[in-house]
Amino acid sequence: MLALFSSLVLCAGAPFDFVEEIAGIRVESREVKDSSFTELRLSTTSPKSVEALCAAAFGDGSIPPGDPYLRERRVLSTASDERVTYDRVAPPVISERDYALRVRRVRDGAACVVRFELANEVAPPPVRGRVRLSRLAGTWRFVRAANGQTEVTYTAHSEPGGDVSAFIAEGPRRRTEIDVVRRTLARATR
Repeated sequence: MLALFSSLVLCAGAPFDFVEEIAGIRVESREVKDSSFTELRLSTTSPKSVEALCAAAFGDGSIPPGDPYLRERRVLSTASDERVTYDRVAPPVISERDYALRVRRVRDGAACVVRFELANEVAPPPVRGRVRLSRLAGTWRFVRAANGQTEVTYTAHSEPGGDVSAFIAEGPRRRTEIDVVRRTLARATR
């Protein structure tokens, strides 16, 4: 939790800049202190309920349907609103990455927030040939609007590690995050 709080405090003052809007998803980015990779904020609306969207973002501990890169997920610990998993991903072109991820769900009145951050202190030992991620954190926020829609805001900062430069990775990373939002919205049930 301290790591997530620290990362949020480090970039709390920097404004987000508009990047693009794709199929109703607004994409913004901002610089992150001590990183060449930006923090992304994606926002949209959905007719689905806060609870359904929150459940889809929190997940059930299994690999989400349609995820093209997640090759392995092991649940390391679980509670009603917190889960830690070990994930192994195989993105195109670069070597496999792995990490342990802590996901927490907090309901706040008519809103729900799902926070995620690295928990590598409980990950299995590193495996030769895989890059262990050292920066990954973000939030989902779902709030019911007066018009009956749910406002969806997804914020994430990650670094692929290894020798991947931000210049090369930022475009594909942005497209990947847009796909994450689309798949999460599609998984939510009314």
